[in-house]
Amino acid sequence: MICDNLALPFRDECFDAGLSIAVIHHFATTERRVAALKELARVLRIGGKLMVSVWAMEQRHRKVSSSTNLLLQRILFYSSYTYLHL
Repeated sequence: MICDNLALPFRDECFDAGLSIAVIHHFATTERRVAALKELARVLRIGGKLMVSVWAMEQRHRKVSSSTNLLLQRILFYSSYTYLHL
């Protein structure tokens, strides 16, 4: 299935887990990144697990700022999810 990360074709709280690998940093603005993360949180059940990976913060020419990392933490916290930094 191919779909838009900003408008996933699934009902609210329908998944126990989600996976987003090397996607979020491709959104051009912080607003679009936040919208994508909110959309992922929307389809997760309360207590669900979401694994999001973006380019390493240590990379010299990174596209993802530390503010994006902080936004992810806040969105998950206020949505009753747990943030795990690996």
